[in-house]
Amino acid sequence: MLHSFLPQPPTDAAVSGSDVRVSAIHHKPLTTSQVYQLSTFRGVACEFSSWIWDKIMPLRYRVFLWLAFWGRLNTRDNMIRKHWSLLTEHQDCDICPASESASHIVLRCFPASVIWATFHMNDLASSSTDIVHFMHRAQQAWINSRGVHILFAAAAVTLWHARNDRIFNNKRWPPSYLRREVHDEVSQARQKASTMKHRRQEQESARREKLRQAFLKKRLDKLMAEKQASSASDDQPNS
Repeated sequence: MLHSFLPQPPTDAAVSGSDVRVSAIHHKPLTTSQVYQLSTFRGVACEFSSWIWDKIMPLRYRVFLWLAFWGRLNTRDNMIRKHWSLLTEHQDCDICPASESASHIVLRCFPASVIWATFHMNDLASSSTDIVHFMHRAQQAWINSRGVHILFAAAAVTLWHARNDRIFNNKRWPPSYLRREVHDEVSQARQKASTMKHRRQEQESARREKLRQAFLKKRLDKLMAEKQASSASDDQPNS
């Protein structure tokens, strides 16, 4: 993969001092996105990146989801793996007789069962091996698969906040509060999607109007040129 981004033979611009890197595949200047993708994923697409970096995904969710999908959240199983014995002495969930991992918190813990049962997805969540497996199955099960990642993000963030409030503040969120938090988060995401759709429609309308004005101007210039040519020919004396 790296050979496709090697610098091309020196040109006049390169000799003069500027260093322009050009892809050997596309023969176009490299973009920041291409360099980032190469350095981060080594040219291999990440299967859940489209779920996280969607434009309608709230910014405050993205880093959290990235850590969650990679299993890098500071859950008790990770803290034990890192030998953070001063913070926790065990890796067990404080509610369920299971190891506290990101997949357990989001899919199988009691608060998670409350949320997923609301959407008739509790069996799907509890039988999935991890959150990536759950997302793949949810996209196949739901008719409106386009919005599954937004629902998952709202549920995951809510469950993580509930877990932290329970551990650090000894506060347990009732089921009604969990459902309301997820509903509010999903509503905000829908509002953002609606705003973005309206903005795209306005931009498309403005682009079409600009093209229409350019066409009319070009047509008008052509007619005026034809009229001027016709007047010039009429002014010429007959032989």
